[in-house]
Amino acid sequence: MAKIKSIVVAGDYKGSEVISTKFLGNYLTIMIKGSFLSSQAMDITRRSVAMYEILDEEMMESNASKILEEEEDLREQTSPFVFSAPEKGTYVVAIKFKDERVSILELDEKKLLQFIETFQKPSILNYLDS
Repeated sequence: MAKIKSIVVAGDYKGSEVISTKFLGNYLTIMIKGSFLSSQAMDITRRSVAMYEILDEEMMESNASKILEEEEDLREQTSPFVFSAPEKGTYVVAIKFKDERVSILELDEKKLLQFIETFQKPSILNYLDS
């Protein structure tokens, strides 16, 4: 079975690869394509993301996505990826960055778990909230 490539399938940074970053933390990074010397990286962390949603067929059919509710064109571009995700073994995630940009990611299971881990509250904070 071919390895599934995690990429941005719609919205800002479309066509860019999503990679795992473990150098200074454990999070995902969007590698924004540019010329050889001008490529950029957008880290997907609590500091850069305002909100995210893991999209599924039910959300798309009922138009329940808060990120896509005012983005008709983006919703139409995203729909085929959401409906084909189960058979491909992928997951579709909508991200709204703090700078108001929106990206739709198609992730494999390993990257989805890493993505979710990034946004979980550190366990020490659970004790401090009590």
